[in-house]
Amino acid sequence: MKYIEFQKYKTRGADYHWHQISKKNFLRYNAFVHARYTIIVNHVKKIIDRQSENTEGNIRILDMGCGDGVLLYLLGEKLKNTEVELYGVDLSDIAIETAINKFEQKKLKNNYLLKVENVYSTSFKDRMFDVIVSSDVIEHLNEPEDFLGETKRLLKPKGFLVIGTPIKYTEKPLDSMHVHEYFPSEFKGLLKKYFTTAELFQACDLLYFLLYNKVYKVWFKKVLPFRYLFNISSLFGLNPFLKRKKNKKGLFSYMFCVCQR
Repeated sequence: MKYIEFQKYKTRGADYHWHQISKKNFLRYNAFVHARYTIIVNHVKKIIDRQSENTEGNIRILDMGCGDGVLLYLLGEKLKNTEVELYGVDLSDIAIETAINKFEQKKLKNNYLLKVENVYSTSFKDRMFDVIVSSDVIEHLNEPEDFLGETKRLLKPKGFLVIGTPIKYTEKPLDSMHVHEYFPSEFKGLLKKYFTTAELFQACDLLYFLLYNKVYKVWFKKVLPFRYLFNISSLFGLNPFLKRKKNKKGLFSYMFCVCQR
């Protein structure tokens, strides 16, 4: 399998995810990315709310492939609980450095520890974490099963993994940096090899996603009118990617799975 180096921190800037969730500049804001994070954060909160009464000591959350720390930060802000400890690992030293600087600037109240480490083999002890999250990482990995094996090792008995990835809908990966994209049944089948339960959810309407990324040329300039429209709508709390279909049928662009060890 061909190795693909992740280049986005070099090409887009070490803190590009922070710009994608900031509504201060709707041109750089990304309603789709923000929706993905929001979905995972909300599910982790549900898990923590259910588990907190039965958990002794602090609750430990690990982000495998944490990048510049945005997901961990959003979790800390959502949970508003200093008894929740946040951990993150990523292979990019510039991303980890950015995450630490951002946490300090924003005065994150949670205790946290971020490390430059490979997600296939971390230095953490067995059964150390209550919840592990991973957003848009597995599609970049050459050895996804090694990653899942390490995740299982790190989870406490009955611990949870909340993992998200784009849904495959083209023969060729949508992103040139994706090693492998998954169909929903394929993704769930892979996860069930390692976890007792794997509940799959699909989100972010595919039509909205395609419109969001549709490029038009106006006077020799490239414009994305639907992106601007969706971003502006999101500024007022109406993110189209968070809109739920009543019958839950249709085509979606993103999926995530809640797994229990």
